[in-house]
Formats: sequence, C-alpha cells, structure tokens
Amino acid sequence: MTMAGRTDYTVEKINEQIYRINEFNIMNCFLIIGEEKALLVDCGVGAGNMAEFVKTLTDKPVILAATHAHVDHIGAAWQFGKIHIHKGDAPIVWYQSSTKERVKYLKRHPSTEKFGLDYNNFAPQKSYLIPVTFGDNHKFDLGGITVEAVHTPGHSRGSVNFKIDKYNIMLVADNYISILNCRYAFAAPLSHWLKSAKAFLPVCEGYTLYGGHGQHPISPDVVKWLVKTVEDIIASTKKNDSFSNKKVKAVEDENGKNKVIYRTDMIL
Repeated sequence: MTMAGRTDYTVEKINEQIYRINEFNIMNCFLIIGEEKALLVDCGVGAGNMAEFVKTLTDKPVILAATHAHVDHIGAAWQFGKIHIHKGDAPIVWYQSSTKERVKYLKRHPSTEKFGLDYNNFAPQKSYLIPVTFGDNHKFDLGGITVEAVHTPGHSRGSVNFKIDKYNIMLVADNYISILNCRYAFAAPLSHWLKSAKAFLPVCEGYTLYGGHGQHPISPDVVKWLVKTVEDIIASTKKNDSFSNKKVKAVEDENGKNKVIYRTDMIL
C-alpha cells in the first residue's frame, strides 16, 4: 500500500458532531459535521489519504480550512483541491504544502519509523491547490452549527482559532499549546501574539481547548503561563536593542512542561 492510500488514522468522537482525527501521532485534525456540510480543520502532512478517510465519517460536502499554513497542517490539502486559509498565511501555502516540504518534514519526524511511513513512496500532488483566503472572524455556517475563525497571530502570521460556541469548544492548533514556537521566519512578533492572547484569555476559561498536537485538552493555566512569560520577555527587551542580532532563545517553566521559543529579532 502506498502512503497516499493509507487510511488507518486514529479517530475519537468528541460529541455527535465533532471528530478528532490523529495522523500517526504527528498532529490532530478536526471534523465538524453540520446538517448541510462539514468542515475539516487541518488535514495533516499527507502521510495517508485524508480525503478518502473523511468520507467514512460523513457523506456531507467537506470544506477544508486550516488553523495555519505549516506543512504538518496543510500537507494533504492537494487531496481536496481547495483550502480556506487566513489571508496572513496565504503567501506560504504552496511552498509549505509542496512534496519537497512534506518529505523533508517526515524525514525528521519520529512517527515516520514508528508507523512505517516510507517517504520514498510519498505520492506527489496530483491536482492544483487553490487557496481561498478569509479575514478576521470569518464564520463557516455548516447548518445547525457555526464555526468562527478568530485571528490569533503568533505561531504564524495568519494563525486562527476555530471557535465552536454551540459546544464551548476552541480548536487552538499550535498557538496555545504547552510549547509556543515563534522562531520560524513567518511567525508574528511576540507582541502581536500577546495582544491577541490577552483578548483570548478571558474567553478560554469557559471553553474546552483542543490543540493541534497532544492527546488531552489544554488547561487555561497553560495559556496563563504563556501570557505571563511573553509579558516578561517583552518587558526585558529594549526597543531596537536586539534586532540586528538574530538568535533563537527559549524560556521554560521549572518542570520543563511549558516553553516559549522565539527569535530575538521578532519580539516587539
């Protein structure tokens, strides 16, 4: 069986309308099924046939949308032909979803060996991918359930949370998990992340947070620690004192469970 044909994903039914699909311990995708159509939030690196697998869970028309345009979240997008993405991440969609980037990612991921993901047989894209951009607070009406994409720049410039008010669920991808990674070239400055995080913090107390990685919902305490840590980093940074000397730094808690990774030229 080629990698493009694999459909042995792990799936968890969160409730009657929402499934969490785990792609070989690489990342989590979420399928929200409405009365008229379904929304797939993220599609994985493409280590299998996600488009075919989703058909086993719903016969509704499926809209593909992404929390952000990193390869592990949009690598399988070509299987769908079209992906909805925040306009802030539109410039990196084609590069991040390319076969080159997908193979590069799998070569270094521990799941490749564990699950027998042979990147040498990685099927190349067979269709043209069309990015459909949206702005802040875009809403997907699926019929009987609405999902709102809330812009939360940080991990990438176009990162969004998917907010499902009907069930008080928030899909936060990589922006509020225990490791906030803002070291990539297309990340937003920490100050931008902090602004949206402060608005998000009071809301998240009443929601169950699901991340793009990991098995368990995220505690609001994780978000509080991230906010406090980023505040401290910004407070200790003088304007323009480090932008000419790019370094990657990390701050972690005393237990080593939570961490902020950032670039010194992308703080303010």
